[in-house]
Order: sequence, then C-alpha cells, then structure tokens
Amino acid sequence: MNARISLAVCLLLIGVMQAFADTRTYYKKVTDMTEVVAGQIYAFIYVPQNAGASKATFGRALAGFIEGDGGSGIEIGMEDDMPYATEGGDFPVEFVAESVDNGWKFKCNDQYLTGSNRGLSMSDEGTVWTINDDFSVSYEKYTLRYNSQVKSEGKFRCYKTKTGMVVPLYYKYKVEETETVTMTREGGFTTYTTVADIDMKATLAKNDETVDVHAYKVVEFNDDALVLQELGLDTDESEAYIPAGTPLVIKGNATENDLIVLNDATETPTISGNLLYSSDGTVTGTDDPVLYVMQSQEKEGEGFNYYGGREYAFYKLRTGRTIPEGKAYLSSKDMTQGNLQRQNAPAKGTYVIGSDATSISLLQTASPVSGIIFDLQGRRVSHPQRGLYIVDGKKLFVK
Repeated sequence: MNARISLAVCLLLIGVMQAFADTRTYYKKVTDMTEVVAGQIYAFIYVPQNAGASKATFGRALAGFIEGDGGSGIEIGMEDDMPYATEGGDFPVEFVAESVDNGWKFKCNDQYLTGSNRGLSMSDEGTVWTINDDFSVSYEKYTLRYNSQVKSEGKFRCYKTKTGMVVPLYYKYKVEETETVTMTREGGFTTYTTVADIDMKATLAKNDETVDVHAYKVVEFNDDALVLQELGLDTDESEAYIPAGTPLVIKGNATENDLIVLNDATETPTISGNLLYSSDGTVTGTDDPVLYVMQSQEKEGEGFNYYGGREYAFYKLRTGRTIPEGKAYLSSKDMTQGNLQRQNAPAKGTYVIGSDATSISLLQTASPVSGIIFDLQGRRVSHPQRGLYIVDGKKLFVK
C-alpha cells in the first residue's frame, strides 16, 4: 500500500474525531448517620432492584412541586452503583439539610420539603423529618416512598403502610467533568489534542470490561521504530496529569471515549519528551520537513497497533494537504538515527519497522526502565530465542 493510495484513507480518518465536555453529578447512598451533616446537599432517590447499571428513578425538579404534581420521577444513569445526573439533562431536587429540634428539614430555594398523604410540596415552614435506620425519612407515622402504580405524576408520596418502595437519602458525592473523544468506529486509535487538563489516573481507574481508554506520547521516532509511552502507567507519576493543549495518541474501545478532567488544584499537569505536534487547522504537508499523520487500513494481524480488524500507523502527508484542528502529527525534523538527531532526514512514505519498506509501522509500547521484552509485533516475550527484540524502547539482538 503506497503513500498516495493510503492518503485518502488517512484524510478520512483524521477528520472524524471531535471532543465535547460532559459534566456529571454523582450521588452516593447514605449508609451511616455520620454522613448526615447540616449544610450537606442531599437528594431522594429510588433505585429499582433490577436497575443494574442502567437507570434509576428519583425526584423531579422544583417546578414539579410548584405545579402541584406532588413529586414526579425522572430517569438517569447508574455507574458503579451511583446514580448520576448530566448537565443539560434532568436533575433531582437537591436539598440542603438543616438540623432542628427532634429532626431534620430539607431546604431548596428558600423553601422546605413538606410531606402529606397526598404527595409532596414545598412550603415556608416545611416538615420536620426523622431519619430511619434504613436512611429513609418519616414524619409522624408517614414514610416517604416511591409508588410506580400511581397514575398521576406524584409517584413520590408519604404512606403509613408499606405501599411502594422506600426512598433512601443520597448525598451529593462529586461533580466530574469529562472530555469525550468520539470515534466513528467502535474503538481503535486516533490522534487528539486535549482541551482541558486531564487526570489519567482517574481515567485509567475507570477502565474495566466495558471501558478501556489509554493515552500515549511519542518518545522515539527513528528509521526503524516508533515508540509510544503510556501516560499514567509507564511514565513518571507526575505525567498522569496532562496539560491542556497536549497532542496525544488515544486508544479507546468505544465510539465515545471519556478522559476525566483534572479538578485537583494541588496537582500541576506536566509532560516532557513528547514528539507529537498539534495542528491548529492551518498546518499543511511540506517536502521539508515531511509530516506524518495517523491512519488505518483493513488488515488482520497481531500486535499493539491492530484493533478491530484494522492496522494503525503513521503515514507521510502529501504536500499541500491540511491537518484538521486538534489532530496530532510527527515531523521528520525529529527523526533520529541512534543517538544522533538528523535535521531533515530522508523520510519514508510509510513509517516502518525493520528493513521491509513495504510494511506498515508498528506502534511499540515501552516503559523506559521496565525491562519488559517485546517482539517486533509488539507481543510480550518471556523467553526470547535468537532474533531481534525491543527492550525499553531499544532494539536488542539475542544471539
């Protein structure tokens, strides 16, 4: 596959990514009375037993009470057993707890939650609530419960009997902003420039069977190899916090891959030794230096740079072609041979590994002091035989 043929694929690929911010508010169930504190923000949330990781139902916004519907329900997502609301969508009513004689009041917009057997409302005086052993709330002999069988909007009501389901208190746990990298395919690699400071520690902590997002910098770019280093895993711990405006290689397993925005003011985002550049939308291909952009082609294989029946690599960008804003690229001015930097080094159309100029480049991962051995296909090797291998980003020939 020559560079001219591959370029059309490349231009298609590098133009399909976008980023947008998503802010989620998470709520955590009260499990101890020490978590009930005056001034804390709470919501009343009923989570169906069969909700799993799908949806939860909870109190409607304040307007619902004013309209007299008695306390409606909305549906939001669940993550790690925590309900969450997304900015721009529906939110539960958030109450500030106030400690009073013989109980608690719950305040929202200068009014208080008021219970009756007809439903819920807001009033200047409000109801004094008792917090029960299961962390539901009651007044007199009435308990706040959720009854899905009610045909009207007011499914949150107070009952003397065990009608409906208990509604426990949830406290406002955290507000988390994410930056979403969107792929047209369900997973793969792309280049991307961060919009905000990113917390890769928190991002990696969310990886599981369904979520798998990783960020890499390029640390070596020479005649024979392209070496990536994973941020937050292979790098120094300080580089787990990535500054805004950093060009990266992103690997994800979904069409929408979330990077968690750093919200810890005590951490200083930093990154060093990254050979990637970010395009502002005006960068075009030249003959000197030669620029390289990531692309993929349909090809089955094994190794780090294969994903979903496609092979990912960096290809020479044709002169005059523009790199879209926010995408990342490499420049031949940074190519090295051994330990010597070569200005305007002769650039190959396809970045290759080994001597076969028709092959596609492999994206090798390496930790600078890991001692882990990889073969030229990026597979980890425990007992190397005679041949060429990659160790800590360097070639090693085993005799």
